[in-house]
Amino acid sequence: MKNMKCLNCHKQTPDTELYCRHCGVKLDYTFDEVKEKFTEEIKEERADETEAFFRWIMLIFILVYFSGFLFNKLWQNSPSPSLLPGYHPSVKIQDDSSELYKPLVLPE
Repeated sequence: MKNMKCLNCHKQTPDTELYCRHCGVKLDYTFDEVKEKFTEEIKEERADETEAFFRWIMLIFILVYFSGFLFNKLWQNSPSPSLLPGYHPSVKIQDDSSELYKPLVLPE
């Protein structure tokens, strides 16, 4: 005795039965009815897979966007020391810039 799968509840029922033992649906299907049912199921599965794929893509996009926003704020507001560590100027720069541009006069 072979078993067949009910298209309504997807449970196994002997092929000698006219009605499903589990849900009571008539099991006398034509080829076109079976083909239509499986085509609908395949379309629903593909739609679910596509929706799940785009949910993952949106999640990754949101994570990248907010991490970029966070790192941008950290980059712009990075703490800067008032003096460079270990830097001690040994030459004092003159404040009067007019002396820097005096022409050099050579004695004769």
